[in-house]
Amino acid sequence: MVPVRLSRARHRRPVVGAAVLATALCCAGCFLGTDRVFGSQRIGVELLGGRPAVLVYSCPGHPVTAVSLKKHNIHDMNDVVLWQIERTSAAGDVESVEEILIGQAPAGYRTVVPLSSPLPATSLDVDVDRRRPDGGVTFKAANLREGSLRVDASWFSQHSSVGRDRFLSVNRKNC
Repeated sequence: MVPVRLSRARHRRPVVGAAVLATALCCAGCFLGTDRVFGSQRIGVELLGGRPAVLVYSCPGHPVTAVSLKKHNIHDMNDVVLWQIERTSAAGDVESVEEILIGQAPAGYRTVVPLSSPLPATSLDVDVDRRRPDGGVTFKAANLREGSLRVDASWFSQHSSVGRDRFLSVNRKNC
């Protein structure tokens, strides 16, 4: 009766091996940056009139509640908040595009952490919340251009910069 047990054990090995392989591939995708964070496709950073700005595409029922700029710290993962704003007024329940100049609080927002110095040359993260953390975009201020949005490349055919028209068309489809 031992051969029966061995044949069962041999039969299970490929299934277990396949499950381990699938799990490893999923985890590798996360660590290699190939996964998509839903919501991050609705965030872009560009120069607007010579100043860094965040462009946020909001879908009905998902208004922006907060925006923050953080100094990216790859060594200990403790990012430093350089600037943060929070919404103070009710947002409409419509599809909209918000342009927010970094360092300023537009109407309907209040400054939580003021921007106290020019943007550093290191990597920065812009994070947007819509009632929950919704992802963000990493960029360097020196790489920003007028009319070219820095975006999450996984949503834009691996392009890290796209024009405003492409940004808007992708987001119109995903609302």
